[in-house]
Amino acid sequence: MQEIEFKFQVPVKKRKALQKAFTLLKAEPIHLAAQYFDTADQTLANHCIAIRRRQENNEWKQTFKAVNTAKALSRFEL
Repeated sequence: MQEIEFKFQVPVKKRKALQKAFTLLKAEPIHLAAQYFDTADQTLANHCIAIRRRQENNEWKQTFKAVNTAKALSRFEL
């Protein structure tokens, strides 16, 4: 499994149109807050490992991500 995350910046002049499009699609906003964990000397990052705890609305999820021997990203989520 490979994970790719896209982040977009929306020009101020286009935001109202984008919000309207989401409203027409009946999209619901999700509040996200994330915490990432590592050792002081970044041992996990140096070994391509990430541990994240994220709040999605009122639900907490913990995710462990690591690159496996095939150089593909593996992800385990609780």
